[in-house]
Amino acid sequence: MTNNDSQNSNGSRAQSSHARASARGVVDVVDPETGDMDEIAEIEEGIYADDGTTAFFYGTLMTPEVFFRVCYGRYSDDGPIPQPMIDNHGFKPAILHGYIRHKVRGADYPGIIPHAEKCVRGIFVTNLTEQNVRYLDLFEGSEYKRCRVMAKLLEKVGDDSGAGNVEGEGVPTISYVFKDPRGLEEAEWDFDHFKREKLWRWA
Repeated sequence: MTNNDSQNSNGSRAQSSHARASARGVVDVVDPETGDMDEIAEIEEGIYADDGTTAFFYGTLMTPEVFFRVCYGRYSDDGPIPQPMIDNHGFKPAILHGYIRHKVRGADYPGIIPHAEKCVRGIFVTNLTEQNVRYLDLFEGSEYKRCRVMAKLLEKVGDDSGAGNVEGEGVPTISYVFKDPRGLEEAEWDFDHFKREKLWRWA
């Protein structure tokens, strides 16, 4: 990703198209504690469930405005999002254990990196098409890798600290993991602040 998010027609944050998932294998990610490279399973390119793939989103894509702009090219000036387009996807609160979310340096958006004792709350989205995922790859850019993860659906959503969460079934899915923790700030990313102060720039 690049700062201040120069957008193209497919919703890319970068000025040029990059960040496609590579062939089957693993992704090297810098360990935040040791600086060593850890391996995280990377999704195979072109492998999708018959009824569409799913994803766990934890940042700007949690907002309908950004999700539908990236996946379908719809901007706020285009008017309300058509209900059939909304109904085509399921949106469920979820949590991802074993990761931590931080704000990307100098940017409006966050990244997640592995952390055994932390978890990240986000949304689980269903029925993504191969075209949707291509646009998501372009949007996320070269600082992220699309990886397999195991999220848990939330039957009840607690407060911001996670108190009161009631976890349900685990669901294998994909998410975009930040490659280099050195590009992250120490501060947690604030979703409410983003919606209140920054979303208008993205929609």
